[in-house]
Amino acid sequence: SWNGAEPMAMCLCHDLLPALTPCNFTVLHTKVLQRLVPFCVYGSPKVQHCIVSGFLTKLIRRWGRLDLSVQYTRKKTPDNSTSNKSNDKDKLNVRVLRALIQWTDKLIVKAFLVTGGNETLRVAACDFFNAAASLSTILNEVPTPSPAIIYRLLLSRSSLAIDRVCHLLVIFKNELQKFKDRETRDDKGQRAGLDRVTIYNCYIWDFCSVLWRCSPLPFSPSTTENDMARTRSILFTDLPEHTLNTLHEIEGVASSQSLTNSAAFIGYAHSFSPKIMKGKEKLKYLDNLNSKSAMTGLFSFLTTFVHSLAEREKRKVLKKNEN
Repeated sequence: SWNGAEPMAMCLCHDLLPALTPCNFTVLHTKVLQRLVPFCVYGSPKVQHCIVSGFLTKLIRRWGRLDLSVQYTRKKTPDNSTSNKSNDKDKLNVRVLRALIQWTDKLIVKAFLVTGGNETLRVAACDFFNAAASLSTILNEVPTPSPAIIYRLLLSRSSLAIDRVCHLLVIFKNELQKFKDRETRDDKGQRAGLDRVTIYNCYIWDFCSVLWRCSPLPFSPSTTENDMARTRSILFTDLPEHTLNTLHEIEGVASSQSLTNSAAFIGYAHSFSPKIMKGKEKLKYLDNLNSKSAMTGLFSFLTTFVHSLAEREKRKVLKKNEN
């Protein structure tokens, strides 16, 4: 038995547990998952990373490649015939993987709520959902993280976590595009796999507004200018109206989480320029983050979803081809 000690975490979570024989989710939860909850919620950052980025991430990758119904093919019904329901590989794979991803999402949220979260756990969450996104075709949906995870990653004090979650959202965009290009439709006539588009679009609006546009606060009835992006936001929308109005009036709040002013990026920004960056200088700073600081996920996200930056990249490619 494991008591949550760090020395065993690496071997157990990276090598032994991911090799578990496929089984249904109830058995997995009873014998393994529920025993790991206290270690992941209250354990050290290293143990949390080993459980989420090691065991759970490797498990869904491995089980996503396997036929989870194989173990049932030898089970016979009372009349010695193989159960057709047990042999339905696709449905069984989807059922087990979806349950495991949803359970892990809740586990990560619980760890954030209890301990406040740490940057190691944030990176581990990105690792897990990166692996989950690769299973979108099997799951027939894109398994986007819950808002409780996404916004903790956005408001992180670590530029690495922000860069990783931005990269993750670009991956989700590509996976959703695949479903849009398909002709498969569900029983209601809707294209399959797109039921998470609405919440995903909220994530995009909020990330662009916080990181680049410097307008993270939702629209307030007392303000004269209605930012359309804020009407699609779910960030800070639970704030009382009085608090929201007060925040609108405080100078600097709007840009406090941007890639020029936030705690995660202030070191990069100050080393690039001690002055307030706007216009062309801000664009050069973004290029510098991509080329010198390897913030490729952040750069890819902004140049994908911010229209002016996307057009700028197109012009750069055309100019390069002309030369």
